[in-house]
Amino acid sequence: MKLVPLVLATGAAAVLASTATAAAVSGLSCNLASAKSVKSALGITVGSPSVTKNATVTVCLFATMPGLLVRFETNETASLFALGRKSFGQHGEPTKTVNGLGTKAYSSTLAGGKSNTIVVLKNKTELLITANEPLAKLEALAKLILPSL
Repeated sequence: MKLVPLVLATGAAAVLASTATAAAVSGLSCNLASAKSVKSALGITVGSPSVTKNATVTVCLFATMPGLLVRFETNETASLFALGRKSFGQHGEPTKTVNGLGTKAYSSTLAGGKSNTIVVLKNKTELLITANEPLAKLEALAKLILPSL
């Protein structure tokens, strides 16, 4: 597992865990985080995201203020998910368990609640959302995306 720190334009830091497998990212695209879904959940208008695909990972970076990052990783296991959560703590980002989303989920809050991340495991796909929005709004966006995973 390779750990890559990511700093959004808003200053929010998130740790992105990525596996070294070369399995294709099939069926997952940034279309799952549509402008309509983002507007509905977060109340912000977004254009098309900058998309980065790397083996099993698809990153959708929306150029908004505040910034918004949606990340999908396929072939995720429960042990890799737990390792990813542990890495948040190792980078000074405390986590809390979130109930009612996917198989497992956790959140992390920084900057006095201004920068939030939610990470959800559903089947073998991990969904990570980071934004300077309240956790409740990130959970709402995750709930709109999860049925498609």
